[in-house]
Amino acid sequence: VTIDQGYVRDIQVAVVILQELGISLNDFKPNTIRLRQFGVGFKTKGVSKHRYVLTLKDKKPTKTREAEFKLTQEQFDKYWPHTKGARVHKKRMLKTIRKHSFELDAFMDRFLLIAECEVDKQELLEKVPVLGNDVSNDKNWSNKSLAK
Repeated sequence: VTIDQGYVRDIQVAVVILQELGISLNDFKPNTIRLRQFGVGFKTKGVSKHRYVLTLKDKKPTKTREAEFKLTQEQFDKYWPHTKGARVHKKRMLKTIRKHSFELDAFMDRFLLIAECEVDKQELLEKVPVLGNDVSNDKNWSNKSLAK
């Protein structure tokens, strides 16, 4: 499944977008606003429930909170230009390796493959097969940092 993903870096623009969409933040203080468009097969392959999505992320010391909102194609097309210069284009594949589920992201604009495996408990990490360099805690390898 292909994914076009972009980040709204201008906070004033982000505030306007959230207001237009009627999204109330309450105590949620997002530091990331991401737009995504999923390609053909996104539902059947279990990648996403919706084709167009706006995601808010709030990074706390212990975890990241996320809130996702379904967008129409018209809304996505309206807000997508605000992500210019902050985008990634990738192909996502879901793969089971030694009983662990991985998301493999092959970036289409560079020679880069990132594998992600989420576990429920820290102690389970020891059982996850190593597929390359561990960049889990390196912000330089986050999609937001890789966006251009």
